[in-house]
Order: sequence, then structure tokens, then C-alpha cells
Amino acid sequence: MNYLQILAGVFFIIFSLTGISCAATDERILDGDFSDGFDFWQRARMDGGAFPVMSEGQVYFETESSGISGISQADVDLTGVGILKFTWSGSGSGSFKILLDLTEIYSEDVNFCSGISQADVSDFSGIYNLYFRLVSDSTSEAYLDDVSAKTSSLYRPTASATIAPLDEGSSDLVMSYLGLEQPYVDEESTGMNLSALAGEVFGVYSSSGLGPFALLIVFCMPFLGLWIMHRDMIIPGGIGILFSGFVLVRLPADFQGVAVMMIAVCVTAVIYSIYVRR
Repeated sequence: MNYLQILAGVFFIIFSLTGISCAATDERILDGDFSDGFDFWQRARMDGGAFPVMSEGQVYFETESSGISGISQADVDLTGVGILKFTWSGSGSGSFKILLDLTEIYSEDVNFCSGISQADVSDFSGIYNLYFRLVSDSTSEAYLDDVSAKTSSLYRPTASATIAPLDEGSSDLVMSYLGLEQPYVDEESTGMNLSALAGEVFGVYSSSGLGPFALLIVFCMPFLGLWIMHRDMIIPGGIGILFSGFVLVRLPADFQGVAVMMIAVCVTAVIYSIYVRR
């Protein structure tokens, strides 16, 4: 396989993943094609308006005199939705309107347009009641179908809670113990503080319940690796005893229990290695 074939394969995977990501959508309208009739919708009328009915798979609105004929769907989540799409047609002298709660987002004369239409809902985020209404002062009619409000996988909900800033206290202390970000006075004053550095680095595990014992876990890893490879741990055990003595003497009192366990691990490793050699 040459480089061109590899490059073509990489581009194919990228385009495939991109296509999958863009195609993934989340429909926020329940039964927008009205295949279940009005199971997910509520009907309403006022004055001379009639209750909407199903006609050949579409919703049929009619007003014989001054009145309103409409349907609604409650608790529609428009978070991440940019466009509300729908198909409608009408005749007469009325107006076809769409509302989110009490806010009118679309209004057209029933003779103005027919076919696929859309309303911009990008400024709305959260839960709303969605209303479709035919409003007229004379005889009018309208048909509605294919209501859709989709959000792409590229959209993500906007953060609505305040995020607490990270505590950088431990980071500042670690940088200080490394001798960084300190004003130069002399070499001794700007040197590394190894004991304080070890205490602070492993102190960050205290919230997880490990505390200084995180050092013991790190310390035991080389012994485990050597045991898996060839079981000879005499030299590492001797070095570990010296290091454990440094921990016992130089680090804070919180590390004394850990140091004793480290010495126990080293002694056990040395005795085990001597036994295996016999």
C-alpha cells in the first residue's frame, strides 16, 4: 500500500465520520407528520373558528366567521434548534400564525404562500408551548403537515450554571517548591525544596482518600515490574530501603506510616529474591 492509498483512506474515514456527525439529528416535535392524528397535539377554537380535523393526512383549519382555529403541543424543547420547518397552504382572508408561548414568531396571509416554510427559532432556548393558529374575520381555511424542529449533533446545550474556577493553590506551591517563579535573591533561596515538593504533590490525593499512600502505590510499581520480568529484586530492594529512610527522616509526619510500609516491601523483596536464588 503506497502513501496515496493511505492518504485516501484517511480522508475517507474523516469524511465518513463527518457525514455521520452531521446526519445525526434530534427531533424535538412529537408526531410532526400527524401519523397518529392528534395524539400528541391539543385542538382549540374560539368564536367562529372550528376545531381542526384530519383531512388526507393533514391538519385542516377552518373559520367561517371571526374566530380562531388552532392546535398546540406542550413542552417543546428548542435548545440547539435553529429552524422550525413545516408545510402549509391556505385560502381566504385570514392569517396563519405560529407562537411560542405568548411570542409570535411567524405570521403570513393565507393567500401569501403555500408549500415548505420555516421560522427562525435560534433565539429561543428551553421549553415552550408551540401553537399553530388560523386567525380570520371571515371564511378561511388552511392545511398543515410535516412539522419539524431538529437539532444537529454539532449543537450542544449552552451552559446555564456558573462553573467554579479551579483551585490553583497546589499548582502555585508546586511551582514555588521547584524554584520557579521566585524572585532571585541567591542560589540557596531559589533552590528546590524536595521534601515540601513531595508532600504537596502527593497531598493532592487526600481528597480521594489515598493521601500519602499514593506514594506507596508509585513506589511499588518498579518492584511489581521486576517481579514479573525476572524476580531478582535484591539491588532495587536495597535502593528502596535507602529511599524509604529518606522518606522517614525528611518528609512530614504524615509519611511515617508510608515509609514503614515501603521498608517492609523492600525487605520482603530482598528476602524473596535471596530465597529464589537458592
